[in-house]
Amino acid sequence: QNYNRSFTGLAPLRTALVQSFNIPAVKTFLDVGIENSIRFASQLGLNTKINPYPSSALGGTEMSLEEVVRAFGVFANEGVLVGELAPNGNWENIYIRKILDDDGNVLYESSPIQRTVMQPESAYIMTDVLKDVVARFASTRAIARPAAGKTGTTQGAQYAWFVGYTPDYVGGVWTGHDTYPFPPDSGSTTSNVPLSARKWHERNRINGSQYPARIWADMMKNALDAIEQPKNAFSKPSNIVGPIYISSKTGLLPGEYTPSEFIYGEIFVQGTEPTEVDDFFQQVLICTETSLLASEHCPAHNQVVRYRFSRDEPYDLEDERGNKLVRPLDHIWEIPEHYCDVHLPGGAYVDEDGNIIYPEVPDNGADDQPPINDEPPIDDEPGNDDEPPIDNGGDEPGNDDEPPIDNGGDEPGNDEPIDNGPVGD
Repeated sequence: QNYNRSFTGLAPLRTALVQSFNIPAVKTFLDVGIENSIRFASQLGLNTKINPYPSSALGGTEMSLEEVVRAFGVFANEGVLVGELAPNGNWENIYIRKILDDDGNVLYESSPIQRTVMQPESAYIMTDVLKDVVARFASTRAIARPAAGKTGTTQGAQYAWFVGYTPDYVGGVWTGHDTYPFPPDSGSTTSNVPLSARKWHERNRINGSQYPARIWADMMKNALDAIEQPKNAFSKPSNIVGPIYISSKTGLLPGEYTPSEFIYGEIFVQGTEPTEVDDFFQQVLICTETSLLASEHCPAHNQVVRYRFSRDEPYDLEDERGNKLVRPLDHIWEIPEHYCDVHLPGGAYVDEDGNIIYPEVPDNGADDQPPINDEPPIDDEPGNDDEPPIDNGGDEPGNDDEPPIDNGGDEPGNDEPIDNGPVGD
């Protein structure tokens, strides 16, 4: 789950990093490969041996603020690691550049090592993403100059970080509780923790966007203003293109039905920008009464056009043990799996696969229909000797008072089948 105990759903890496989504971090760590990820982290100047576990993507390995600041300096230096190598092979920061005597003679001057450890284009894209973090919080926006950075919060909110940089300087802030009301790994909802301790924890919990970010912004602003450092911009490589508007759900160019809220501008290294238009979102009819797919039986005033998507990997609402899982926040944009079952005709229903099942209609063909009235049809064929013949003539005496019987086809008693029209009308 994420820090806020939710699952966001499909999201681009930019959003995932800026908002500290946990799941994309772990998935990226595994997709790149644990060993590859650890090797690259060490190239950034991290001396601590990173544990080869998925949790390391979320900070599962403890390291010093000094190391993290050095690694962030690579982004600020356009992919170049600067420092000194200790006799044991570890990287060290340079804190003293030069020492002069009263006459200006150089008593000591450092000899920094500069090593390119990542492409300047990659460093710039990372900086561009981390600029969104600074822009996200009022505390960090107060620095009032181009800057990039990242928050960090440990399990249980006992410790918090903010590491950030400008085009000229990099700095970091760590804050934490020396004492804690209960072990950090027990979580804030542990049942055996006294209520008073849980309340204290909720009241005093910290995260990187709070005190660390404020302290960092104040420190950097005062330091840079004191030395009258110009408000330089980050150097942009010439082969960075964009922003190019893409779909945040696919990373492709927006399709005809891509909603505007899922379109944003992204930068790319030239030649890596997307050229394919996505067809992820589809136009569907939704019944407003049930929020399910509308069928032909839903009233017209209940049918609305919406743009929805089908997840490539269906989200399981239960795990293998039958435990209910939290649905991702973007599930409301998925195409419903079932049709509306409120406006169906009598006897119809929606099955488990989402299909409408109609009741079987009996075969009411004309040849099998019973007579329309309850009286048997009149047999006027010759050869019926059981009944006396009906005098339908008008020539015999005594038959002038009865009207003739109409044996046409429009009245009951006609032995020809009656056309009842098509079945089901």
